[in-house]
Amino acid sequence: MKSGLGNICEGVRHIVVRKNGGKMSKQHAYVEHRPKSTDEHAATEHQVVIVDGKEVKKTNTQKDAADWAINEGYSVHVARERHLQDRDKPAHWRKYD
Repeated sequence: MKSGLGNICEGVRHIVVRKNGGKMSKQHAYVEHRPKSTDEHAATEHQVVIVDGKEVKKTNTQKDAADWAINEGYSVHVARERHLQDRDKPAHWRKYD
């Protein structure tokens, strides 16, 4: 005999959250190098994925970070230049495809 919850959940694959009047919108993720530096020749030790101003993932390469974020459903942006990482300035970023 199945529990009531099992009967309710049977056949449910996923839940889609709709924002902006029912239109789908992806949350943005930014891939940044670490450590931060204003020196354009500074070495990169690792990459991080930033969502809502918080580091949510650390990887060795930009590709690994971006691929992880895409798999999580984020719209991914990477810095055009390593020393320019101001998330409030769209010109500092390019969409990762």
